[in-house]
Parts: sequence; C-alpha cells; structure tokens
Amino acid sequence: MIFVVDVSGSIAQAGATNQVLGALNGAKQMFNNVNSGGVHAQGAVITFSDTATVVQPMSASTLTTWTPLTFGGETNWEAAMQAAYTVAQSSPTPVIIIFITDGIPNRTNSSSGTVDSVTATNAAIPIVNQIYGLGVPILGLGMFGSDPQGPIHLHALLGGHDQASSYNGLYGDLQTFAKNQCPDLYLSKYINPNHLNYYNNPGPHTVDVTLSLQNTAGALTGVQVQDALPPQLTNPTSTDPHFSHVGDVVTWNIGNLAATTTVAMTFTATVVPPALSCNAVVANNFAQVTHVDQTVHSVPNNFANPVTGPVHEHDEAMAAFSMRDCAPTQGTPYLQVKKTSLESCLPVGQQLPVPPPTPPPACSFTVTIQAVGNFVGNVLFGDGIFTSPGGTPVPSLLSSVTLTPPPVPSTQTYCASAFTTTAASCTQNNVNLNNGHMITYTFTLAAPPNLAPGNYKNCFMAAQDNISAAQKTLPYYDANAPVSQWFPWGDCGVFTVPSGAQGIMACPQGTTRQVKNGASACLPPTCVPPMVAGPVAGQCICPTGTVPQGGECVKPPTCQPPMVPGPVRGQCICGPGYTLRGKECVKTLVCRPPLVPNAAGTNCVCRGGLVLRRGKCVEPVVCRSPAKLNSAGTGCDCPEGMTKKGNTCVEKQKPRIRTEDVIRGIGVIRGIGGGDSGGPVRGGGGPVRGGGASPGKP
Repeated sequence: MIFVVDVSGSIAQAGATNQVLGALNGAKQMFNNVNSGGVHAQGAVITFSDTATVVQPMSASTLTTWTPLTFGGETNWEAAMQAAYTVAQSSPTPVIIIFITDGIPNRTNSSSGTVDSVTATNAAIPIVNQIYGLGVPILGLGMFGSDPQGPIHLHALLGGHDQASSYNGLYGDLQTFAKNQCPDLYLSKYINPNHLNYYNNPGPHTVDVTLSLQNTAGALTGVQVQDALPPQLTNPTSTDPHFSHVGDVVTWNIGNLAATTTVAMTFTATVVPPALSCNAVVANNFAQVTHVDQTVHSVPNNFANPVTGPVHEHDEAMAAFSMRDCAPTQGTPYLQVKKTSLESCLPVGQQLPVPPPTPPPACSFTVTIQAVGNFVGNVLFGDGIFTSPGGTPVPSLLSSVTLTPPPVPSTQTYCASAFTTTAASCTQNNVNLNNGHMITYTFTLAAPPNLAPGNYKNCFMAAQDNISAAQKTLPYYDANAPVSQWFPWGDCGVFTVPSGAQGIMACPQGTTRQVKNGASACLPPTCVPPMVAGPVAGQCICPTGTVPQGGECVKPPTCQPPMVPGPVRGQCICGPGYTLRGKECVKTLVCRPPLVPNAAGTNCVCRGGLVLRRGKCVEPVVCRSPAKLNSAGTGCDCPEGMTKKGNTCVEKQKPRIRTEDVIRGIGVIRGIGGGDSGGPVRGGGGPVRGGGASPGKP
C-alpha cells in the first residue's frame, strides 16, 4: 500500500491537519495484517507540496509507526506521481496507490513558480500512465469542498479512478476502502463509562461493554465471539438472546451472518476495583472471533492469551477503562455529569411500520448533573455529535428538563430555552445546587444524523468557571478528549451506525426500534418489501440475488472479465494487468527496456525520437538527398546511375574508349561471324590484310 498524501498549505489553513493525520494512521492500522501465507503487509508514505518526499519507505513497520507531518507550500501532482512511480517499481505485488489531495495543482517539476492547473495536471498524466503500465491501480480521494474544478482535474489525472471525500469524511472513506479491499470480519468494542472516579461515589459500579462485528466478506455461518473478562470485571449479564457466559467468559453466538452486515451486542459487568489512589488504574478487556464455519482472512481463536491479547488481526478488539479515587483538581464543591448512550434512531425508511412516520422517530439520551457539595457558580453547558474527533458538531436539541428538587431561585432555566433552538452550548449564570441536588436533561436529535457506518461518541459537559477556558472546550469540541477521562464535568456515550442504514440502532440483536400505537419499543422487525426475513430471528435481509445499497435492495454489478469490482460499491474497473481504453479494458502494454509505451499506450517505442536497431535504441540515420535510407535502416543508398562519393551521391563516369579497344572489339565480332564455335578466332589461315588497315595485335 502506497499512501500519497497532500501536505500543502491549504490543509493547514483549513485547520484539517489532525483529520488528515488521523485518517492516514487509521488506514495504516486497517491494512496492518498478515495474509494467509504468513506474509506481513507493507506500506509506504509519500508526502507532496512543492516537491515530493518519501517520508516512510516500503516496509511492514510503516503501518505501525505514526510519523508527524509538516504542512505548507503549493501543490505539485507531477512530483507526487513521479515519487509514487519510483516506489511502485520496487514494491512487492500486489500494490495499490492511495492518492489524497485537497486542491488542484499549481506546480510542476520544471517550473520555478506557479503555473496554471491544466498545465500542471497534464504534466502528471504521462507518469500516471506509466504507473498503470506496471499494473498498479490508483484510487484518488479529492477533498475539494465546493470547488467544481477539483473533481474535473482529478478525474482527468486518474482516468476516472477517483471519488469525492472531505476533511471530516476522509477517515470513514479510507476505513470503508480498506474493508472492501480486505474482505474479513472486523470486530470492535467499547466500554461505557470508560472512566470511574470512586471519590465520594464508592459504588458498586457497572460498565456496559458493546461488541460490534462487521462482515465485509460473503455470507457466513457458525459465527461466534468470546470476551474473556479481566480481573477488574465480573458477573456479566445481558438480555440479548445470543448472550451466554461461563464464569467470566462471555460468549456471543451470532450464528448466520449475511454479507456486508454489522451486528452488535451489549452486556453489563460489575467493576471490581483494586486499591485506588489519584493515579489511574487502567484495565484492558479483549475479545475475539472464536469460530466461523467458513475460511476468512483472519484466523479465529488466535489470541496468544484470551485475557491479555494482544490484538493483531481484524477479528480481535480491545477496549479499556480507568479507575481512580481522587478529589477533582478543580476543588469541591463541583458538578458531576452522567450521560447515557443514545437509545435509538430508526433507519430512515427501513424496518418501520408501513407507512413510516414522518418525520421518523428521533434519537434521545439522558444527562444527569448532580452537585457534590453546595455548588454556586456560572456553568457552560454544551453538547454535540461529532463525525470525527475535532469535527463540526451536530447540535442536539433539548426536549425536556427535570429538576430534583426544584432550583433555587425558582426562575433558573439551566439553558433549557437555548437548547430548544439550534444552539449546542449555553452559559448559565448563578447556578445554585445544594449537595445531592440534580438537573436531568432529556435530549432529542431533530433527525438521525447522516453518518457513515461506524462507532461514534456523543459528549456533554457542564464546565464551571473555575476551570481553564481550554479545558472547557475539550469535552464539547473533541469527542475523544482525554481530559474528559479525569474530570467529572464531562461525560461521553457511544453509539453505532450499522451498515446499510442511515441512522442509529442500539436495540438487542434480533429487534429494532419501532413505533407502535404512538410508543417506541424494541420489537422484531417488520420486513418492508422487497426485504425478507433472514436466517437469524428478527433479521431482515435482501432477497437472494440482491444486495443492500443506499437503503434499497439492488442487483449486484456483474463485472464482465477482465473487469473486477472497484473500490466504490457498484463500480466495475479494469483488473490487474488491464488498462481502460475508451470503453474497453485492454491488456496493459508491458515493454521490455529500453522500450517504453507510447502516449496512447498502444505500442512500445524508443524515447525521444530514437529508433530500435538490433535490440537497442539508437540515433536514426539521416540521408542527404538524393540518397535514401536502405531497407535495414542502417545506411544510405544512392539511386540507380549514381554512386557514393564520401557522404554524397554523384553521377557515374562513362568509360574512355581507346582505338585498340575498338579493333579488339571488331576482331571479336568477326570471330563470332566466321570462326568455328569450338575454337579460337582465326583470320582465314594468315594475318588480316587489306585496305591499308592497321595490323591487329595477336
């Protein structure tokens, strides 16, 4: 895998460096695996702006090393492709190039300054053709925003092997591409809450452990996952019908798992804390796929130790939580935040009563803020859903607020009015809560967020004035803020967006959130045609011969050889060793050095006007008129009636005729006329005489 990453100044100006770095490192982690032959995957990273640099050469360690990148400069696609071509020539096969850019090019290798984008794009296209000539595919991801020229230039550069992305969507696009390239079982897990402070709250405490399994391979049977709890967790329980346990080993019997689907299961475990202090104790919890009837890329039940891991394949996962017993550093009294996970968001138009309600039922969650000590002060309340760490939040709208007991003074609203509009944060002055008093919010999203399949966090904060401004923003603006692990005024809940659904589901396996008689409940799904009941109880799947796509069941694309399925669902691209020419895939021209493909990729030619002679590219022979090149192409021949003199063709000279040559010729003629045919010419028995003629020479 060769990652070619744009590090031009425009990414820094957009404040998107963390998104690009996070997406790159996440993709590395996805491709970091060992194939069935025991060969470890390798990767290389090339960055480009004014020029291109191989910052991480082709190696297995590249996929496990996070190298910081420096952003700045212009955009040179030609330099990027030249560097990629050089690396690809010596890379192990098969290899794929991922080209990530956010702007049209304005530099070339030969320019001393900026040039127009058409010139810069055209300079890179011949190198792209050379890469395709190696049989190496390229996927382009363009983060162009509203610039209409960006997709046009990238499409021209790569011949259509490109797709639109964005700063916030790059992580998900690379994850989806990796999973499509490596069909496998992908296991992930989350623990909520992921931090516990036993100060003034001795428990006992419980945590929710959520396992999520995505299948990007074909239909599977006999799928089973096990989670061996660490010593800090015990007594697992769940209402999921596929849950069971023996002691502290949880078994999730999934059974049949359709292709391109994601399933999830949650269980609760009791926390067994060790001796605690202000130094956090971190407990790791591992899970793995332990059985599949079919052969998949990852090897089931392959942990070195089921309790301690470590994770090294896609079908394995680890989650951690921390415990401590320490007074909050901002001092007491303080506000402690507890937040539930999102309960449910229905997939838009799917698995709903017919006809589905409009608008669909919304997502909801609960936040409880409790005073530890008699708290008086100004508080910044905030909430947001994030598509990626540091991304733009999706506002959450407040549906109700309950105060237990009533506030002092009674006119206090705790930002209730602000949260009912579009605000995602609000400052409430003079919050006055006695020890143990609580504020309970119920939040409802206006509509299910249109997020790519994956796992997300939603965080809420109640930040007091006696903490720093930087700390106030962290839990709200960054879903993965480490500060939220140590301060009670911020808490996060997790939720999952499954494959093939625009929305969020967190009901037990085999059920979905539905509206019946005006109430929302987790019920066995009513399959909306054309979907039919699946092999697992409560499961709706597409009919045989179709696959889910964009909320519909569609026939999968039939790629006629040599075409193969592309990185985008429903797309057919030319397979390895083939190049798209017009509307057809033709065999990629492979030329034996020193020959190279011509610009059209149809013939092998010598570079720069040279000609092939005896297996070598040499300077062509140039003939001066009237000379013409011979049929072998090795020299010049003169036309008939001329001869070569030096490098010039000249007229042939006529022979000078002497008298004796004439007489000798007469004798020859006479001999032909009167002599016998079998002997020398004779003159009638004696010398020739008469007429005063000169005597002939004997």
